[in-house]
Amino acid sequence: MTVSVILASYNGEKYIGEQLGSIVPFLEEGDELIVSDDGSSDGTLDIVRTFQKKYPLIRITEGAHGGSSANFASAVPKCQGSVVLFCDQDDVWMPDKLNRIKQAFREDPKAELVMHNAGFCDSEGNLLEGDIFSRRHPRHGFVRNLMYSAYYGCCMAAKRSFLMGCLPLPDQRVPYDQYFSLIAEHDKATRYLDEKLILHRYHGQNQSQKMSNIDRLRFRLRVWNSVHRKMRRK
Repeated sequence: MTVSVILASYNGEKYIGEQLGSIVPFLEEGDELIVSDDGSSDGTLDIVRTFQKKYPLIRITEGAHGGSSANFASAVPKCQGSVVLFCDQDDVWMPDKLNRIKQAFREDPKAELVMHNAGFCDSEGNLLEGDIFSRRHPRHGFVRNLMYSAYYGCCMAAKRSFLMGCLPLPDQRVPYDQYFSLIAEHDKATRYLDEKLILHRYHGQNQSQKMSNIDRLRFRLRVWNSVHRKMRRK
């Protein structure tokens, strides 16, 4: 089993070095890390190229320039590994994450997508209380996750063959993690791994949306339409 890590970057010079340092030493022969950059104008790519000199398994590609979901989705066909992991530029991975993800897929060959738990840290890397599973209370089920998704892309890994069957994204306004996870939930092919395998960083610049009830309903309908259109073609 080989893995491809997709790191979507955009002006991430402040944290990307720490993130790369928590991943690349644990990649094995045949694995790869794809940095899909959406047009950074700071020193992000200079940092990546410094790592690349020591770790040739790092590849730099151009993102889709349509936001993070489009960036991640556009990088999937460029992957060569049998399992794809999604990676934010400002988190920190635990040393055993890659081995635990590989083990989870080996233990459950029917699983197409794995979601693991995560702890939190602040902008300086100080540990914060809580974890994603305690906040999101993940449970399986298509309707449940359509209404209240427990999935975080930075905690997801999926088989490349499954992801390729889900592409292209029908609507780039739909988050890639909700789109992929809902299809996997529909197929009853997901697995939760209650282990904190990353520290998810909160620094005041994380992407988030505050929506009215009407906007939330419209968003859910948009997600449903995207998934339904794909399922009809499967």
